[in-house]
Amino acid sequence: MKTPGILVAVALATISLTACGDDAGLKAIREQEQVVNASDQEQIAATRAKLQRMVQEERQTAQAGKLPKDYKSQIDARFAQTLIDPDSRQIQYLTFPYGGLVCGYINAKNRLGGYTGREPFYAIFSSDGELFRLVQLSPEELAGSHGDLGAVTDCGL
Repeated sequence: MKTPGILVAVALATISLTACGDDAGLKAIREQEQVVNASDQEQIAATRAKLQRMVQEERQTAQAGKLPKDYKSQIDARFAQTLIDPDSRQIQYLTFPYGGLVCGYINAKNRLGGYTGREPFYAIFSSDGELFRLVQLSPEELAGSHGDLGAVTDCGL
C-alpha cells in the first residue's frame, strides 16, 4: 500500500505551503488527505468484512463438521508437510473435540534447532470428514487478535 508515502508527501507539501502562505495549495492538500483517509477506511472496512465472512464460514463448517476417527493422523500429516523440522513435532490436543473443531498446541523446532514453544492451533473438519482448515497461531497473532478469531475463541485459547 502506498499510503504512508502519500502521507509523507502531503505532510511535506503542507509544511512548505504553510511557510509560503499558499491558502489554495493548503486547501488542495487537505482535500487530498481526506481522499487518502477515506480510501484507508474503505480498505479497513473491506478487510474487516472479509474476516467476518471467514469466521462465519469456519463456524458453520465446524458446526456441521464430522470428526473422522483418524482426525489426529490427518492433523499430524498436515503438520508434517508444513513444519521446518517435522520429526520434532509435539502435538497436545485440548479436552474433547466438538462438531468438526479440534483445538490444541503444537511445539516444534525452528531453523536454529530450538523449540518455538507451545503455539495454539485449531483444525476444522468438513461434513465429509476431510480436513478443511488447519491454522497455527504465534503468540503475537493470538495476542493481537483482540478475541476476533472465531474458532480460536470457540476453543477457549
